[in-house]
Amino acid sequence: MENNLTFEEVYDYVGGDQFFQSLVDIFYKKVENDELLLSIFPRDLSEGKKLQYLFLRQRFGGPREYAALRGEPAHMRKRHMPYKITIQSRNIWLSYMIESLKELNIKEGHPAWMVMNDYFERISMRMVNQNEFIVEKNEIIDFKT
Repeated sequence: MENNLTFEEVYDYVGGDQFFQSLVDIFYKKVENDELLLSIFPRDLSEGKKLQYLFLRQRFGGPREYAALRGEPAHMRKRHMPYKITIQSRNIWLSYMIESLKELNIKEGHPAWMVMNDYFERISMRMVNQNEFIVEKNEIIDFKT
């Protein structure tokens, strides 16, 4: 097992633009076949694909085009507020992203795995903006505060 990479090292190590374009393409093919996620994504997925590609490659050490186009990504949660993101939809999103990484051979033991997996787990949890909590199959408890 090699040493784990930092955010800044991932882009070059995994293959740069080609890797991140493939990651986004694989991920969005999964989204396109998921009714729940499609219900919260914009109807036209092309802009989201472009922005996710630009964001991910910037986040993991690539060119800073995302920041030039959209500003610093510090307001990502705010940008996602119009979309009703539950724990369930977050978990599906995360599972598709992790599956997509694995399809590109980024899995446990790979130097980029730890930093990428940890990031996607944390950032996806920060996007949850609904008070619903899925307990079991289709049973929803609404925790109002």
